[in-house]
Amino acid sequence: MDYLITEFGIKSRLETLYDANDKAMDKYHDLYDEETDGSMNGDKQREWQAKIMKEIKALDAYKEPLLQISFAK
Repeated sequence: MDYLITEFGIKSRLETLYDANDKAMDKYHDLYDEETDGSMNGDKQREWQAKIMKEIKALDAYKEPLLQISFAK
């Protein structure tokens, strides 16, 4: 299937991705608040800190802000 790449198409797709990530972030934050009792449970906060650091490390390969797109001739 061929896709026509337009400014509108890219903008629309980026907005869709942003919205999906924003919703996921809100759900993740709600889970954090639930598990840490609104940041009042220090032991759970430390568990979450370790969990988040592990997740950040797993994404280390994606920290480069450069995006390269190759197009076929």
